[in-house]
Amino acid sequence: MDSELERKLHRIRSFSQVLRRICQGALFVMFLLLLACIAGICIGRGGIIRAFDISIPLSSLGGYQRILMAVVAVLAIAVPIKGLYHL
Repeated sequence: MDSELERKLHRIRSFSQVLRRICQGALFVMFLLLLACIAGICIGRGGIIRAFDISIPLSSLGGYQRILMAVVAVLAIAVPIKGLYHL
């Protein structure tokens, strides 16, 4: 009976490691998305941010407004990053 339990435990651990790697990969992708968003907002030549029927051309924004947009992007992406981190 112990060998059967050990075999099941080994399968659970190996499956857990696979899922952990998948979550780490998704976390890495979210960090890349965050960096791309921040770079796009800071550089922002000719770019347009669209969300919920609102379009904001980045070329018309000043420095303070770009920083505010970057903070909003960080806060929006931080929620799934935190969720993936806790998985």
